[in-house]
Amino acid sequence: MNNILEEYFLSEASSYVIDDQHVIRLQLKKELGEGHCELIPILPGFYISFNHLYVRRPLKNNRHQEFGGRVIKIDYCEQGNFWAEGDNGSCFSTSPNHAVYYGGRQYFLQAQFSEGLFRSIDIFCYLDTITASFKKTLGVEADRVEGFYRLLQHHAPCLKIPTPAHAMALTEILKNLFFCGNMELLRIRAMELFFLEMEFIKKECPNKHQPSARSVEKMKKVKQYIDKAIEQELSIDLLCDSFFMSRTTLKEAFRKTFHVPVYTYIKNCRMEHASRQLKEGNETVLEIANRLGYSNPSKFASAFKSVYGITPLQFRKKAQKEGN
Repeated sequence: MNNILEEYFLSEASSYVIDDQHVIRLQLKKELGEGHCELIPILPGFYISFNHLYVRRPLKNNRHQEFGGRVIKIDYCEQGNFWAEGDNGSCFSTSPNHAVYYGGRQYFLQAQFSEGLFRSIDIFCYLDTITASFKKTLGVEADRVEGFYRLLQHHAPCLKIPTPAHAMALTEILKNLFFCGNMELLRIRAMELFFLEMEFIKKECPNKHQPSARSVEKMKKVKQYIDKAIEQELSIDLLCDSFFMSRTTLKEAFRKTFHVPVYTYIKNCRMEHASRQLKEGNETVLEIANRLGYSNPSKFASAFKSVYGITPLQFRKKAQKEGN
């Protein structure tokens, strides 16, 4: 029988409470360090966790050698390092801005964290349960999810790659949705992330159509340009003129390199920048919209709501309330 409270990696080292939205908050025992994990049920067998930990001693597993069933795990590390050892000598490690994908039943024997803060977002799924959940809820055939699991097994003990751009964008959105308390939209976007990862791993690992090194370098410059010019006028036509490329070439090369459409990347960057300004700055919503190139505040509000599920004004009010 699958039991997330027995089998999640921090369960033996933590106490827990469950709130009225079924979020499980695991609090690290004081003798081991400080911090917590917030574990959110998305569908039966499917969980997302937000991990924020200072772990001062190695964690040892005294309960399990294997999970109760086949699992899929994806860890998106944002800060710090984590290292774990399995019973057959296999090792798993994470590092900032990298994603680790695992499919199997093996549980770790011991785990060790680097000094300082460790932050990550995890997907944790019981395969047999989620195949039934996806079939019932979304009409997704079991073979698709089983194929994802088998592909991850081919990369045993795990697959570690730089965090894909689509995952970086969506995990940031998930954090903000959790902050806003919009659990319904959080669950929808978590499922979106999982299905994007299924398609990404299938197509890109190994990537039979990898862009050339020259194309990758050029797209990195495009991305850097976008990141630095997020408060300036930005359009696909402007990027094409700046980098002497056609619209088709730019859009295709950017998507192949970063696994997200260039327009979506620009929009997500703007909304992430807006969310920081709404939390930390004193500018009005109209001023923030204008700084990000939105002359029409209603279009800015619509774009923001499409990402975070609430309007900019509602987001600011919630941030102010949380800060008091």
